[in-house]
Amino acid sequence: MKKLISAFLALMLVLACIPLQASAEGSPTFAVGTAEALPGETVEIPVMIENNPGIIGFLVTISFDTTLLTLQNAVSESLFSEGTMTLGGSYETATYNILWENGTGSNNATENGTFATLTFLVDADAPVGDIPVSISYSAKSTFDVDLNAVTFGTRAGAVTVAQEEEGGWSFTEGSGLYTYESEIVGTQFVAGLDPFSPVISDYVETTGGWSFDVELNDYDMESTGAKLVIYDADGNAVEEYWSVLFGDPNGDGIVDGTDQSILSYLIQNTALDEPWADFVTTDEFPQTFAADCNHDFILDGTDYSFIVYQLQGREMIPQTMDEE
Repeated sequence: MKKLISAFLALMLVLACIPLQASAEGSPTFAVGTAEALPGETVEIPVMIENNPGIIGFLVTISFDTTLLTLQNAVSESLFSEGTMTLGGSYETATYNILWENGTGSNNATENGTFATLTFLVDADAPVGDIPVSISYSAKSTFDVDLNAVTFGTRAGAVTVAQEEEGGWSFTEGSGLYTYESEIVGTQFVAGLDPFSPVISDYVETTGGWSFDVELNDYDMESTGAKLVIYDADGNAVEEYWSVLFGDPNGDGIVDGTDQSILSYLIQNTALDEPWADFVTTDEFPQTFAADCNHDFILDGTDYSFIVYQLQGREMIPQTMDEE
C-alpha cells in the first residue's frame, strides 16, 4: 500500500511539472478576438466565452496599451437570456471590467459566444504589428449556482495594425485604354473608351486614399472633352487627362452625321499634309484628336471614310492607337 501511495504521489509530482496552456482546446475559456486596422482608424473587438460549463456569475478584466489604443466604446451583447451585464471602469484607464451575474437564478447559464464588444481607436503613430488586448478573470467572482468556483482559461486577442497601402491610381486591368501626352499643348489624353458606353470613370481605380473625379463635357457626358482628374490622399490634383472617343469630336457619345460635319470643317481649317496638332490649342485638342479616326495626326478624307464605314456598319473606328 505504501508503495502504491508513493507511486501515486510521484505521478502527481510529474504531472505538476508539466506546463499548462492558458486555454486548452475544449476547456472553459474567456477570450478576446482579433481585428485589423490602419493607424488612426477605429476597430471593434469581441469579448467571448467558450465551452461554458455552467455559471451564474463572472468578472473579467480587459487590459491594453493606452499609448497605442484608446477605448472609445463598450457595449454588451444579448448572449445571456437572464442576469445583468455591467460594463464598468473608465475609458481612460488601461483596464476595463465586465461583470455578469444572475444571483436570483436557479440554473446555470451555459451560453457561448460574444458577450461584449469593445471599440478601440488606433493611435495615428502606432507601428505595424499586433497590439495585445489581454483578458483575465476573478476566480472569486466566477462561480456556479452552488457557489462553487469555476476555473476558466484565458486567450488574449490583438489589434493588428496594418501597413497603410501606398497611394496611387491606375486604369483597371484589361481596360485597353491608351494615354497620349502632347508636348505641343502640354496636356494628356486618354483613349480606348467603349464606343457603346464611353464612360471613363468605369476604367479607373485608386488605392491608399487617392481618388478621382470626372469633369463632364458640354453634353454632361464622359465622352470626348470630359476631363479625368486624379487626386492624391491629401486632395491635391496630381494628374489630368482629357477623354477622347475617336469618331465623336462633339462629345455626345454617338458617331453620327454631326461628327462628319465637324470633321469636314476641321479638314478645311488645318493643313492636309502637316500634323494637325501644330494648329490647335489645349481646348481644341480633344475635339481634333477625336476626329483623327486613323490616328495618323493628319485630318483628311481617310478619317471621313472611317466615320462613314462605322455608320454603314462595315467597320468600327479603332479606339486605341494600336488598333489600326
